[in-house]
Parts: sequence; C-alpha cells; structure tokens
Amino acid sequence: MLRLILSSCVGPDSFPPSLPSLPPSVVTYIFYKSAVLVLPQFFFGIESLFSRSTHLIPPYLPPSLPSVVKYIFYKSAVLVLPQFFFGIESLFSGQPFYQDIMYQLANVLFTAFPIIALGVFDRDVPKKQAMTTPGLYKDGIERKFLNRNVFWAWMLEAILHAILIVFLPMLALGYFNVLNTGESISIWELGTVVFLSFLTVVSLRLAAEVLEWQVLITVLIVASLIVWWLAWAVLNFMLALAPTIYGSILVFPESGRFWSVYLLATMACFVTTFAVEGVSVLFYPMRSQVVRERLAGYGVEKEAGGKSGPSSSSSSSSSSNGNGNAAAVKPLEQEQEEGRVGVTKVASSSRG
Repeated sequence: MLRLILSSCVGPDSFPPSLPSLPPSVVTYIFYKSAVLVLPQFFFGIESLFSRSTHLIPPYLPPSLPSVVKYIFYKSAVLVLPQFFFGIESLFSGQPFYQDIMYQLANVLFTAFPIIALGVFDRDVPKKQAMTTPGLYKDGIERKFLNRNVFWAWMLEAILHAILIVFLPMLALGYFNVLNTGESISIWELGTVVFLSFLTVVSLRLAAEVLEWQVLITVLIVASLIVWWLAWAVLNFMLALAPTIYGSILVFPESGRFWSVYLLATMACFVTTFAVEGVSVLFYPMRSQVVRERLAGYGVEKEAGGKSGPSSSSSSSSSSNGNGNAAAVKPLEQEQEEGRVGVTKVASSSRG
C-alpha cells in the first residue's frame, strides 16, 4: 500500500509499470480512512495519560512512576543495609543474620505486588480535575517529583531506618539472652525481628505514598504482612528446608520483649518520616496537594451562612512561597480558566 501511495504522489514513472498509479480521490480516501482509524486511539491515549496523574515529567513518564522509582531504591536500601551494619558488630566476618529463604523471597513475594498496585492504580487528583486544570502539571515540568535532592532525601531516610531497625533490636535483645520461658535468643531470632521490622516499615512507607486509597492497594499491603507470618509459621516445621528458622516461632509469640522491640523499631522509624512529611506539606506543598485539600472543602469559602470553611495550613502557607506555588492556591474555577495560559507560557519558556 505504501508503494501505491508513493507512486500516486511522485508519478508512475518512478516505479515499474506493473504498479498502477492511483487517482487523487483514492489516495485522499486512504489517508482519511487511516486517520479515522488511528486518531480516536491517539486521543484516548492522551486522555488516559493525562487523567491518571499530574506527576508527568518530560519526556512524560507513566503515571506514578516517580513514586515507584523512589520507593524501590528506598526499599532495596532498607533491606540490605541492616546486613551491612551487622557486619560492624561481627567484624565483617561475613556472618548473615537473615534467614536465606526469607531474604530471597523479600522482593519477589513479600513486597512486589503492593508496588505494582501503586504504580498502576494510584492517582493524585480525580480524572475530571486533572483534565480541566492543566496548571497542575507545572510541578512535573519543573521536575519537583524526581530530582537529585529528592533521591538523596529518600536514601538518607533509608539509612536512618536501617540503623533503627538493626541497632534497636540488638541493644534490646542482645545475644543468647535467656527469656522467661527458658529459651535463648540467637542471631537468627535477632534477624527475624529485624526482617519483620523491615517488612512492616517499608509496607507502611508505601502506604504513606498512596494518594488515593483503593481496596486493592489496601488488601495487598495487608496481605504482604500476612504472607510473611504464614511463611514463617510453615517454615518453622521444615528442618531440612529452613534449619535456621526451625523452632523460632515457639520463642517469640509468648515473649513481651519481642513485641515491644518490634513496635519500638517500627514506630521510631516514622517519627522522622512524619515530621519531614509534615514540614513538606505545610510549607512546601505541591499543587496537587492544594487541589486535594480544596476538593475536600478546606480553604474554600462556603456560601451557606456566609461562613468560610476550615483554613488549610498548607494552602495559606503556600501563598508565601513565591510565584512557584502562588497559582496553585487560587480557586479551582479560576485555575481552570488560567491554567491553559500558564502551561503555554511554561512550555514556551522551557523551549527557549
């Protein structure tokens, strides 16, 4: 078909005589039919792309990809760094304290499916608002979702979490510490506490990144913890498959020290996380965060009774952050009118 079209455009002399030239009406119809077939799918793809997330970054990454990329690096660091810090205590003798089979299943079973659900189903603003307020995409164009500062902030958080989940159990449980039941704690029980703390911390950290809670995401996050408990319970009775886990379930569940250390290590990690997230939302909010608050009724004047709704701290503070976030705190109706002009100016300035 391509050769027939070209022959009609450049003339019949350019191709062998066996290829007849087409009349202009036929060529026009072929292009028309191709456009009718392709353009609806093209516009559907554009709508699906822009309505899923305002985290788009040139050259227009898929929805929620910045959050997924940051989280994968964070999760991997929190998984491997405790083993490195334990090397300081063991004089880098190469002695592991993770059970091998649980360590191998960490990425392929315990934490894989919640990440997929986050990347596929999560969105920051409703579809209607994403399509009618193009000014929301300015944060993505300015690369605020994924840059060097954001990456290293997540890495520092991972290092801090790894230090807390390995040294707090080491200080609280120690080695060969005899419990009230008469059982002693070895490095394998210590590794079990550290691994469970790791899984809980990274699961809750993923939950903190979810912007639109859905049933599937919630079920997968909870299921990742349940699957670990089931795997631990089953492997406790398989001496040949998991000799380092065998019998450990009889030591911990009845020990109050186990639960105390586990909860302490988990909660200590989120003291700094929630503090940093709070400062970020209060003083440096993204445009999508402001829009979500306005959609929830915060900072929007209510006509009934002439009273105003609860003032959003992040909305009021963002107005003092310069021109970068000034447009984000405007009413949604005004943002819809001015958003197209703002995006046009940003695109022209970026090309310049």
